[in-house]
Amino acid sequence: MMENIMFWSMFSACLMIIAMTMFALHLQAKVNNDLRRKYNDLRRELIKSFGWDDYEWSNNFRDYAREVETLIKFKKEIERLDIIKKAIDAQNLSDLKNKKEQIEREIKILGGIEKGERK
Repeated sequence: MMENIMFWSMFSACLMIIAMTMFALHLQAKVNNDLRRKYNDLRRELIKSFGWDDYEWSNNFRDYAREVETLIKFKKEIERLDIIKKAIDAQNLSDLKNKKEQIEREIKILGGIEKGERK
């Protein structure tokens, strides 16, 4: 009878020790994960505050593509405005006038050279 009581008491003590060990290991794993997360957050914050963060354009490519698309749409909307259309036409006309004047000057220069050669 005494042997049975000692056996079962030792068995239950071993089970309690195993349970406490499992609990301690589980708690230690949680603490380690929290410490790792906190370390990564602090590291990220430090890198960001000193401006040492690496620029990875591929990570943000979708955002930039969206911004470019919105800017293209905005440009098209601006170009549709009547005032902008008139300004573009006026600029094209002034460019054409400048080209015309330049060509006329070149023609006068070439005409002067030809007249000088004929005389």
